[in-house]
Amino acid sequence: MKRHLITLLCTLYIVPLSLHAAVSDLSWAEVCGGRMPQEWYASDEAQQVGDIVIAVQKTNGGWMKNDQLHKLSSAEYQRLLSERDAHSCLDNFATTQEIRYLAKVYQATGLAKYRTAALAGVEMILEAQKGCGGWSQYRPLSGNYSYQAGIPYNGRKETELRKRLSLLLFFASSALFVPEPRTLVLV
Repeated sequence: MKRHLITLLCTLYIVPLSLHAAVSDLSWAEVCGGRMPQEWYASDEAQQVGDIVIAVQKTNGGWMKNDQLHKLSSAEYQRLLSERDAHSCLDNFATTQEIRYLAKVYQATGLAKYRTAALAGVEMILEAQKGCGGWSQYRPLSGNYSYQAGIPYNGRKETELRKRLSLLLFFASSALFVPEPRTLVLV
């Protein structure tokens, strides 16, 4: 009897703690990239992270790069909230991984707020594409000419963005039910 009670207590307390530790030990890219089991994206924890992703989404629909949105400190969260009107980034998988995360949470929960935020990100990417087929690193541009206004080919951004956007649009068409088809300029 005692052994069963200890096993039950371990199951109730240690397993959830180890799952939480696994999430906090992962990078944001890993959480967005599917390292968590599919059922996790329906959990309260995944929805809390999704709510943070929505709260810090830039007003133009994108996100900034290199933020670990699943484990923000209070100060980091407040900083991101205060920077919502700043530019978004398309480098280092910024914006595409947040869209992917929100699509997974929407697919698992059916809650429209995740779909709406993800589609705003997709729309920002599509609007940001230049006529030649590439993307600048930031959206909107600062207005002063700098490398940000050009189409940098550093860090495989263009290739990765095209590949991710193609996969994202394929994924989004089933997970988000994108209302109207869009055409990408592939040069």
